[in-house]
Amino acid sequence: MVTYHLVEKKRSVLNMVIAGCGRVVLIGVLIFEIYRNFFSMVHRLVTYLLFLSTTLNPNYRLVETIKHLSAWTNEHQLLTGFDMLNYWRTPIKAVDKPDLVVAHFKENLSWLGDYIPHVGTVYLYCKSQSYCTNGLPEGDWRKNRLIITYLPNEGRESHAYLYHLVNYYHTINKRTVFTMASLNYGIMRKISFLHAFNNESPDRPLYGISKSTLESLGHYSISEKGGIAYSLGDGYSAVTRLTQDGLASPRSLVLWSKKHIGLDLSDHNGMVCQAKHHHGAIFSVMPHQIKSYDINIYKNLLIQNSGQVILEACYYMERLWRLMYCGATNVKTVDSIK
Repeated sequence: MVTYHLVEKKRSVLNMVIAGCGRVVLIGVLIFEIYRNFFSMVHRLVTYLLFLSTTLNPNYRLVETIKHLSAWTNEHQLLTGFDMLNYWRTPIKAVDKPDLVVAHFKENLSWLGDYIPHVGTVYLYCKSQSYCTNGLPEGDWRKNRLIITYLPNEGRESHAYLYHLVNYYHTINKRTVFTMASLNYGIMRKISFLHAFNNESPDRPLYGISKSTLESLGHYSISEKGGIAYSLGDGYSAVTRLTQDGLASPRSLVLWSKKHIGLDLSDHNGMVCQAKHHHGAIFSVMPHQIKSYDINIYKNLLIQNSGQVILEACYYMERLWRLMYCGATNVKTVDSIK
């Protein structure tokens, strides 16, 4: 009897240990999944809140607030805890001192301070003259390494980028980093910028996109019925809607890209030189990548991205930069796309 009770006691203890280990493993898996997919889960929750707010209580202020939050979580939903850890432990290390193109509206530019010692010339394109130097770091660098250009507030960041490409096409002779000024509006943008800034070989493929993903991307367009134009920058309404005049021609990204760039996504090899899941409008590019396209293509793209604050073509460009400058072996000449 004594032996039997001892066996039962050991078995009971063993079951408790196994159950305890199971709980620890379950909690560990749960924590890991939250760590890995936190922003994705938050975005789903915000999406449900957005649906409920627009359906049950279409109050302008409430809807605007939730849509702005939705824009933020949508941008961050592919970000993982690993990305954040890598960002915090990665130093600024661009030995080649690239030039920097910044598309600016009203955002605070204090974040530039950490990069000034590592950058060549800063081309600051301001779309609000009174806010142009908001937070811009002081110093002698302003005298010989800062070029400020005032532009009308139209075409989002792609308008500023294309203006730069057209006007400096023949003189670009070093790596250039393109970015929006709104880096303070989310760690995703800071991570994207740090990687682009440190990437001294932006013509080297980093990963491949599947044919199915390219095909899905090619169908992208903004809904004509209340298409929402999200922006995390200062001074923009999160509920600004795309008007008929702002629609691209032709519609759908694949058709527009083929007509205006000569880039046929159906023939693209899927290789991308930009880090996976990073922001499409923050990137680094070499002179030979820029000049793989005729200047007249950039001039036409500038026209397509001008005239209004919100243009569908701007959202196309945000998705196309990474495909234009990597894996685009089928690019047509300017004559062949007229």
